[in-house]
Amino acid sequence: MPDYAMALVEVSAEAYRSRLMDISWFMKELNEPIARQANFEDNCTGRYYSHRFTRSPFGPAKAVQIFTKLVGRTI
Repeated sequence: MPDYAMALVEVSAEAYRSRLMDISWFMKELNEPIARQANFEDNCTGRYYSHRFTRSPFGPAKAVQIFTKLVGRTI
């Protein structure tokens, strides 16, 4: 392999090596196709978590009591 090609391979390998050692970059690359597929299936655009997990108010006081008892048992 010519010297210029070997130098290009070494530079590319170093870039990939540094990216693969960066967990943030790896997780971004891992999550992107999943998010794109989910957006396609839900027929929406934007950030993956923008509309999927929204807070909703609890119902009547009885539901809140049941919920707190359930959470208290699991802690």
